[in-house]
Amino acid sequence: MMYFFQNFVLRAWFLNWRSRITNSTLYLSEAIEAQEETHPLRKLHTKELIRYNFGTSFSNYCEQKAIPHGWLPSIPRTLEMKIAPQAWLRLAVLLGLNVKFVLCLVRNESILIFCRGVGYARVVCRLQPVIELLSSAILVVMTCLHQQQDRSVKWLMYYNFPAFSCLFVLGGLMSLSLDALDSREKFSAVLFNVKLVSLTAFSVCAPTVQTTFLEYLEEQPCHTHVPLRSAMAEYVCVASLLVFSAIQLGDLRGLRIVVPSLAEDQAPSCSTSYSPALLALEPSALPSKNAGTSSSA
Repeated sequence: MMYFFQNFVLRAWFLNWRSRITNSTLYLSEAIEAQEETHPLRKLHTKELIRYNFGTSFSNYCEQKAIPHGWLPSIPRTLEMKIAPQAWLRLAVLLGLNVKFVLCLVRNESILIFCRGVGYARVVCRLQPVIELLSSAILVVMTCLHQQQDRSVKWLMYYNFPAFSCLFVLGGLMSLSLDALDSREKFSAVLFNVKLVSLTAFSVCAPTVQTTFLEYLEEQPCHTHVPLRSAMAEYVCVASLLVFSAIQLGDLRGLRIVVPSLAEDQAPSCSTSYSPALLALEPSALPSKNAGTSSSA
C-alpha cells in the first residue's frame, strides 16, 4: 500500500503540481516510462493525438509538422496569427461600417422619392440599411476576436462567419431587387448579372470556408496554410465580396447629399421662406407679399 502511494499517488500529485508552474522540463525517466503502451504519457510523447501549444511542451510542434507542399495561405488563419493584416482589415471594416451604411440610406431615400406607392420598396428600403449595419458589425467582431486571448467569447467564432454570410446574401438580394426600381438611370443588365454571379459564388464557397475554419479552431495548427481547394474557396469569397461592394458604390452615381439644416439657406433672400439658421427667425416675423402690397397702396 505504501509502495502504491509513493509511486503513483504522490508522483501523480507532484506531476500535476509541477505542470501548473512549468512544462518545459523533460525528465529522462518519464520518456523511458512513456514507451510502454499502457502508460498515460504514451500519446503525449508519440505526438499522435495531442497538439502542443506552439512548441511549449517537450518538443517544437511547428518543426514536427511542416507546411505541406502545394498548400496556400488561409485568410482567416493569417488574421488569427498575424498582427498587421488583422489591424489593416479591422481599420477597413470600421470605415466601411460607417460609409456603406450612410450611402445605403442615401440611395434608398432617393428610390423612395420615385416609388412612394410601392409598399415592397418601402419595406426593403427601410430594412436593407439595418441588414448592412448588422453584417458590418459581425465582420468587425470577426477581425477582433482571437481564440487564445478571448477564450470567454470563443463560442462566437463558431457562428460569426455563418451569420455574416446569411446577412450579406440577404442584403445583396435586397440590393438586386432595388436595382429594378431605381429610375434615376438606365437599368444595366451587365452590372446586375455581375452582382448576381458574385452572390452565387459567395454562397457556393461559404460552406467550404466555414468547414476549414472549424477545423482550424479544433486542431490549432502552427502554420497558416490550407489545401488548394479550401484556399481557393476563401479567395473567391473575398473577391466576390469586393466586386459586389464596388458595384454597390457605382449605384450611387448622380446622387447629391443635401444637408437638411442648410435647405432654407439655399432659398432666395426675397422668398418668404428664407430663414437662415443663424438668424433663427420665425415665419410670422418675416414680411409677406400681401403686407407689402397693402402698404404700398
